[in-house]
Amino acid sequence: MPYAGGEIPEAGDYVKNKYEQPGTVTKVQVVHGEDRIRVMWDDGGIELPFASATEFSLISRQLLPGNLKPT
Repeated sequence: MPYAGGEIPEAGDYVKNKYEQPGTVTKVQVVHGEDRIRVMWDDGGIELPFASATEFSLISRQLLPGNLKPT
């Protein structure tokens, strides 16, 4: 399942949880059709074990060379 806003999770995404705590997605895993992510918090907090992506909102996404789409 995607983020709360409907976007598909990708490593490197900048996200926030329901408490507005921001962090960066370090890994994405699909388990039984559900997107699960690991997040490294900006405040240096411990990286979360895999959590459901639906618990997070996308703040921004880096466009890396491999992610660019032809126009």
